[in-house]
Amino acid sequence: MKKAKRQEGKKVFSTLLALLAAGGIVLAGCGGGGGGGSVSNSSNSGGGSNNTVSKSTYTGAASKGDLAIFTFDGKNLTYEISGPVFGNKSGTLTLEKVAPNSPVYKNPEGDVYTFFAGKLGVAEVDFDNNQVAYVVGLKDVKAPNMQELAGKDLVYFEALNDGTTSIKELKLGNGTWELYDLNGNEISNGTFEIKNNYLVAKEDNKTIANVIIEPGSRVAFVVDYADGSGFGIGLERKKLTSEDVVGTYLNHYYNDENDIECVGKLTIQEENGKITYNYDETWCSDGQPEDDKGVILLNQLCDGTPFDGIACGKSDITGDESEIFIDAQDGYYITKDGYAIGAKVE
Repeated sequence: MKKAKRQEGKKVFSTLLALLAAGGIVLAGCGGGGGGGSVSNSSNSGGGSNNTVSKSTYTGAASKGDLAIFTFDGKNLTYEISGPVFGNKSGTLTLEKVAPNSPVYKNPEGDVYTFFAGKLGVAEVDFDNNQVAYVVGLKDVKAPNMQELAGKDLVYFEALNDGTTSIKELKLGNGTWELYDLNGNEISNGTFEIKNNYLVAKEDNKTIANVIIEPGSRVAFVVDYADGSGFGIGLERKKLTSEDVVGTYLNHYYNDENDIECVGKLTIQEENGKITYNYDETWCSDGQPEDDKGVILLNQLCDGTPFDGIACGKSDITGDESEIFIDAQDGYYITKDGYAIGAKVE
């Protein structure tokens, strides 16, 4: 799912998607509130082979501390960003696909990238003063139901401004939350309330995060730290089965160090009880597409620790490995290390 010669320097757009804090380009907490809307696909919501995009809107967090709402109609990206860092910014960018059947779009100059897959939308916005905001959002964001949230067990990748990344577990009660590390140690706890279409998490009556949350086969959510210290994105924790992951996905990554943009097709299949993947790179801006293959181990971390809801992808070719959040029904996956993100093909 990733290749050794392109491991270093995956910053900018890839930093956002992989939730890696590298080179000072990181995701930060949001100082604002919610929004709503959707980005959908005329044939399916996963960015499939006939991926005509209808006009819709994503709600999410912008890097360095602001709220962002962006709308895409298949050609034009319109954005509104507000908060203490960038102030009030708005504008429209014209975009085009980087390759046929790709869920990735760019501007004609090739320096702004966006990605739409299932519930997930990611955009890079470059203002006229060369300020850059990286935005991740969810579609169809509606006001959550307190009773439906009670008892939810969530897990997410966290990226902090100091360059560290980790996986955290978030458990919701009836208006309460508890945060744990992967060893089951409680880190903190507090209360939450619903405001507009997102959650406001508080600790000792102080707002510490805004959580944009969306139901589905697995609840998808964005954790946006109010103090600007970091950012997270994840899914509801549920035991994975082969049916949850098997399928064909359009994969994308961007290597900022070498300025390489690539698109490929990832096929996950089950063979004699073993889940394997084959990656076929169909287009690469350097003209040197590469392939990969390997195994996917369900419900465990890459160090072998059992953990429901996470998978580990291991390359047979490079030996690289990474934890994965994957939801075939909702149509996308993300990885923790070494940028990769994919949209399901129906």
